[in-house]
Amino acid sequence: MPRFVPRQRKHKVRKRLEQDSGNVGLPNGNDSNAAEIFPGTVAETEKKRQDMRNILRAQHPKTSSKKQKRLDKYIDIKLRKEENLDLIKKLASAKVDTSLLRSSRSLGRKPAKREVLSQALKESQAGVNLEKNSELLFEHDDDDDDDDDEIRR
Repeated sequence: MPRFVPRQRKHKVRKRLEQDSGNVGLPNGNDSNAAEIFPGTVAETEKKRQDMRNILRAQHPKTSSKKQKRLDKYIDIKLRKEENLDLIKKLASAKVDTSLLRSSRSLGRKPAKREVLSQALKESQAGVNLEKNSELLFEHDDDDDDDDDEIRR
């Protein structure tokens, strides 16, 4: 009896798989400005899975169907962990400085003058909102006697 090979018999799914593998204009994971980032094509993941399966089966040539199922499950989990590791590396490279963020606890109330000034000082040191912060942090004296504009801290 020939070995069972799973096949996709629904034409709708077959057509969708062909379209996915044929789309060249889709943004890939490397384009950071893409509106949507699509996962790799089915063919790429299937190729990785097949390569890994071939390597592991070469080490153990005679395996039962039960062991092959466990091996396939092991391969799937391994590939999923690799994808998660890649995502974590991408997230680690895109860290944001959290010192300028405000607590959600204080969102519903008006901040005190001291809080506004300390936030403005932090932002000016970080180089954010310089014009707005300069109005808060610096006093501009306009004396009629002096022609010079004095700036005091």
